[in-house]
Amino acid sequence: MQWIFVSAIMSVASPCISQQLPMARDQEIFVGSAYSNPQKLEFNQHWNQLTPENAGKWGSVESVRDQYN
Repeated sequence: MQWIFVSAIMSVASPCISQQLPMARDQEIFVGSAYSNPQKLEFNQHWNQLTPENAGKWGSVESVRDQYN
C-alpha cells in the first residue's frame, strides 16, 4: 500500500515536460485565433491563421464610405 501512495505522489509531484507542436503544422487546415497588439510574440508558434480583433471592424477599415484606411 505504501508503494502505491509513493508512486501516486511522485507522479503528481514530478514536473511534466511536453514537446508540443503547433496543431496545424504541416497540415492543410487553418487553426487560428483573434489577435490584438498586446498578444505575445510567440503567436505564430501556435497558430497559422489570425483574425484581427477590433482592427478588422468596419469602423477601423472604412470609417467614411468608400474611403479605406
